[in-house]
Amino acid sequence: DAEKKRSALFRLRAFVLTLLVFQNAASALLTRWTRVKREDVPMYLDSSAVLFTELMKVPMCIFMMTVTLGWRGMLKDLRECFSKPLDVLKLAVPALCYTLQNILFYVSLTNLSASTYQVLAQTKTLATAAFWVTLLGGRLKLRQWGALTILVAG
Repeated sequence: DAEKKRSALFRLRAFVLTLLVFQNAASALLTRWTRVKREDVPMYLDSSAVLFTELMKVPMCIFMMTVTLGWRGMLKDLRECFSKPLDVLKLAVPALCYTLQNILFYVSLTNLSASTYQVLAQTKTLATAAFWVTLLGGRLKLRQWGALTILVAG
């Protein structure tokens, strides 16, 4: 019974890793395709794409909160979250950095080929893992390094 659970968990992890690899590669390729300049089609604004992407996340988050916490639990959590403006302000710093990163994602794909962008973008994943290990004393198992390598190769 335990062996079946372990095998099912391994298959699920492999499936999720495969999805992440495809999603990561497809995201860069499709965005690059939409950012190629054409004479008869005006280019959309980077900031508009980022704004609409983030706005699409709001209903999904509310839906997931409602599914996991129930309607009352979701409302309670939202009230509690927004009742602490200092905490919301603290979260604004990484949120702004994330927004800037997303805008730069579009700018870079406008000016670089998809393959060059993908190589440069994936080095940040390995660099983050390496800094976490060297500077913060974290430890990654061989399997985790392998998963990072596969994700970067995708």
